[in-house]
Amino acid sequence: MSTNAKKVVVVFGATGAQGGSVAKYLLEDGTFGVRGVTRNADSPSAQGTSFPRAEVVVGDLNKPETLAACLAGAYGVFGVTDFWALVQTTGGDMAKTQALEVAQGKALVDAAKAAGVKHFVCAFYPEHPTVYSLAALVDDYLKSSNIPRTSLYTSGYMENLVNLISGRQMCTVQSDGSLVVDLKMPAGCAIPLYSVDQTGGWAIEALKNPDKWIGKDMHMIGEHVALEKVAEVFTKLSGRKTVVKTVTLEEFAETGKSDNPFVKEAFLNLKYVRSFHETRAV
Repeated sequence: MSTNAKKVVVVFGATGAQGGSVAKYLLEDGTFGVRGVTRNADSPSAQGTSFPRAEVVVGDLNKPETLAACLAGAYGVFGVTDFWALVQTTGGDMAKTQALEVAQGKALVDAAKAAGVKHFVCAFYPEHPTVYSLAALVDDYLKSSNIPRTSLYTSGYMENLVNLISGRQMCTVQSDGSLVVDLKMPAGCAIPLYSVDQTGGWAIEALKNPDKWIGKDMHMIGEHVALEKVAEVFTKLSGRKTVVKTVTLEEFAETGKSDNPFVKEAFLNLKYVRSFHETRAV
C-alpha cells in the first residue's frame, strides 16, 4: 500500500518529545501516513531523522488560520500543548501563559472539528492538576465538541529525573563525583512515571483500535517508582553512588506556599500527579 493511500494522522509537536515519539511509532508501524506539523520546516529537527517518509507541513497553534491546511483530508490528529515552552515566550508571566495554552488547544479542537477529523488523540495532564497549567480545560472543551477523541493523561517523565525542568536540575554531580537527585519529595514516596519516548505506543494503540478507545481516557504510566529505587538504578547505571534527597511532610507542604510561581507549579504537579494516579489503573 502506498503512503498516499493510507489514512493520514497529523502530528502536532512533531519535533518535540511527545509528538516526536508519536511520529516515530506511526512511521515504524506503517499503518498510517504521517504529516508532521512544525512552525519551521527548515529547522534541523524538522529535517532530521524523526521525519523519514513523513510529510512535513508548516503550522502554528498561535495562528489558527494556518491549521486548516495542516488538517486537510486527515483521518486523525495527535495534539499537544507545551506549557513550559510557552512560559519562555511570556517572560514567566503565568496569566499570559495559561491564556495562550488554552487558546492554542481550543484553536486546534475547532480546526479539527471543521476538518471532519475522525479520531482526535490528545495528551493532557489529568483533570485540573495545577493552578497554572490549564490543559485540562482544553480536554473539557474537546469532550464537549463531540469530536471522536481519546484523551491521553500523562504522568511524570522519567527523563525529567536528569533533565532541566522548571528551571531546576534535579540530578547534580557532587564534588566527590557522587550524584544527588533532589525531587523535594517526602521519603517513602512512589512517583508514577513513564518514558516520554514511549508516548507513541499509547497513541498508536488508540488510533489502531478506535472502537475500543474513542470516547475513552488512557492513563500513561510505566511504573510507580519509589525514591529508593531511583537511587538504586542511578547507582547501577552510572557507577556513581547516588543519594535521593528527601524532605519531611512539613517541608513538602511548605513548598506549596512558595511565592515563586515556578516552584509552586512544580509542587502542585508532583502532588496532584501522585495522588491522581495512585487511585487509577493505567
